[in-house]
Amino acid sequence: MYLQTAELTPGAKLKTITLGNATDRYSNDSLQTLQIGAGNKLLEELDIRNLSNLSNTILPVTNIPSLKRVYAQGSNITEARFANNGLLEEAYLPETITRLELRNLNYLNTIELESYNNLLYLTVMNCSDMMNDLVLDMINQAPDLRELRVTNVDWSFNDTSVLERLYD
Repeated sequence: MYLQTAELTPGAKLKTITLGNATDRYSNDSLQTLQIGAGNKLLEELDIRNLSNLSNTILPVTNIPSLKRVYAQGSNITEARFANNGLLEEAYLPETITRLELRNLNYLNTIELESYNNLLYLTVMNCSDMMNDLVLDMINQAPDLRELRVTNVDWSFNDTSVLERLYD
């Protein structure tokens, strides 16, 4: 029997929340609601892989700066916004992501989407230097990117093809 609702609002001492699973062909269609409150001040890892029936399509982690790793592949999350100035190091996101916001994440070194085909809105502000090439890769892999906001990057181009693609 699987949970239908996971309300983890007062979980003050939780370091890891594992509701999903990476096993081949694993699927949990039962969990529909996920709430993670700001009281989870020690939370470092969230695993919601293969939870394909969540009704809340926004990853509920904007108020958890301690979060270091997120595994959300196979879920139906469409928006990922992480805590400003958070400790996030790694994020593995589903192909359903349409909006991704990364602000002042100085420890971030890995961000992967299963596919970039649905990514429409991308914000990357003042993240680690390692993000320079990752952001450029995301831009190049997102065919329908509509809005891009990037600050504090160091790029050099031999031509203007990336900028022209974004302008169209």
